[in-house]
Amino acid sequence: MILPAVLYVTALVGLPFVLAILYSVTDAKVASEGLRFVGLRNFEDILASPSFRRALFDSFLFTVSSQVLVLAGATVLALALKEAFRGRGLVRFLILLPWVAPISLEWMLQVTSTITLPDATSARARSAEARHAARINAIFRRQARMSSHADETFTIGTWQ
Repeated sequence: MILPAVLYVTALVGLPFVLAILYSVTDAKVASEGLRFVGLRNFEDILASPSFRRALFDSFLFTVSSQVLVLAGATVLALALKEAFRGRGLVRFLILLPWVAPISLEWMLQVTSTITLPDATSARARSAEARHAARINAIFRRQARMSSHADETFTIGTWQ
């Protein structure tokens, strides 16, 4: 049963990887019909280019500096939000909103569309949807009760 998934991932990742290697050692051009092997000459040419070396340096500098800023900002923010102050819950909410809102909105749209769309099936299926909606409402109520203690247990995590 796992073989189709392995074949799919191999084709999805492996084929473009192999083609990239093939094109990098040939003189492939857009709309050319044949490929002529040139070895590592493409790499020698690109490494000899001053504009490529400048772009490589700029990319490295941007990556390092942006990560330093992100880590410094996250540390300052975590230390500031650790202390109690008026509006701390609102600040935490606003910080997490860009991550939480798309996921929550998509999930709620899926749930509401499942519940509110006209069902052309039997009454038994409609009652199953009602039970599903009741379970979801119970989960929301339980989370609302648990979130009243969220101020004491808030944690900021950084995953990269």
